[in-house]
Amino acid sequence: MSRNATGFYQPQAQSTYWGTYDDIAHSTPTLNVFERLWMAWYAFMQNDVLATGIMSFVMHESVYFGRSLPWFIMDRMTSMRKYKIQNVCHVHGREMKLLGIIS
Repeated sequence: MSRNATGFYQPQAQSTYWGTYDDIAHSTPTLNVFERLWMAWYAFMQNDVLATGIMSFVMHESVYFGRSLPWFIMDRMTSMRKYKIQNVCHVHGREMKLLGIIS
């Protein structure tokens, strides 16, 4: 017996993710929104390994790049500039070209 989302729900032919979500929302009204989104993702993908791989990659990248978002926002705020330790970027153009930041 399969114990995953696609084992309990047999998806009908839906061409879009939101079509699958609407179908799940009508067939399982006891699930909350996050559970419906999660179940619709696995039902839409119809491949548990691929769905898990894509979702874990997206979650990893969101955390990896999202952790620096508050500092990026504070760096752009003029009221926070007085707390900056380093006012000038000391990376030379040659190093930036090597890193691929500028061409």
